Amino acid sequence: MTEVFLGREALGDGLSRHHLQRWYRQMFRGVYLPKYAAPSLRDRATGAWLYTDRTGVIGGVAASALLGAQWVDDDAPIEVLVGERRRQPGLIVRMDRLGDDEVVTAAGLPVTTPSRTAFDMGRYQKRARALARLDALMRVAPI
Repeated sequence: MTEVFLGREALGDGLSRHHLQRWYRQMFRGVYLPKYAAPSLRDRATGAWLYTDRTGVIGGVAASALLGAQWVDDDAPIEVLVGERRRQPGLIVRMDRLGDDEVVTAAGLPVTTPSRTAFDMGRYQKRARALARLDALMRVAPI
């Protein structure tokens, strides 16, 4: 895993702006990683969660991958469920409501439960793709 962090926190901890701009690149607004690192899906999900000030929940295909589903590419868009944030490339912001029983922790991040993940993938993805994703999720997390 690559080190993903919030720029404002690193600046507060003593990292200079010069070093931030020279040695790191921006993944999402305010979220940085080492300049030459190739981010994994987990790194990008961590960045999305940090972008929401640690209040969002990872959902959709990224949640299924974090729950253990196979055949998810590292460059798949990250879906995050949060109250309100601006959209940006590589990040799908969903402003859905979640119950307390619809969130679990996987790979150290808050993600939607397998049943909520299946529900969201079934309603937001095209049928053929949704069926393939649901099959992969069912192999690791039978509902």
